[in-house]
Amino acid sequence: EPFSSFNLSGKIREIEEELEKIKDQYANKDNPLLNELAWERDEALLYSGMTDVKGGGVIVTLNDAPARTDVDPSELIIHDMDILKILNDLRAAGAQALAINDERILSTSKQFCAGPTILINQNRYPVPYIIKAIGDPDALYTALEESEAVIVMRIYNIQVDIRKEQEMVVPRFKTYYQGINKLISGLEVVNQ
Repeated sequence: EPFSSFNLSGKIREIEEELEKIKDQYANKDNPLLNELAWERDEALLYSGMTDVKGGGVIVTLNDAPARTDVDPSELIIHDMDILKILNDLRAAGAQALAINDERILSTSKQFCAGPTILINQNRYPVPYIIKAIGDPDALYTALEESEAVIVMRIYNIQVDIRKEQEMVVPRFKTYYQGINKLISGLEVVNQ
């Protein structure tokens, strides 16, 4: 069967599931040290965005405005700065985990316009953009409804749908798309 990114992604998921089973076998009630290491590993994965998380929050769906002749076409499409403003508003309102089109957003993630698409973690996506944010649903919803970025987008008929969710999953950062080493290759630990 020929290789494709879909087939390879499926194979990677299978291997990761096998790896998780092997890791879980090491954690057992008879060995407190291994249990402690497993707990520390899980905590590190949580803090670094390398594990799926679930909780309440909001889902924001963004779509370009319908075409019009009386407005500059660039005003009718979603730009990377629009998304950045929304992410910042969500962070300021207490969002604890963020994803765009199921790409986990870390502090090192960037979103770039690339023609009519946006590049997220080196992967290209067309509209609609679906932003998931875990945090207090009411606080996140209110912050976005009052957001200057959202108000301006709606003036230009850019579609902004904000929905509260009591439970949803924000997936982990997909290291096999872009290794984390590439994101920190210019950093060096300072020994005090």
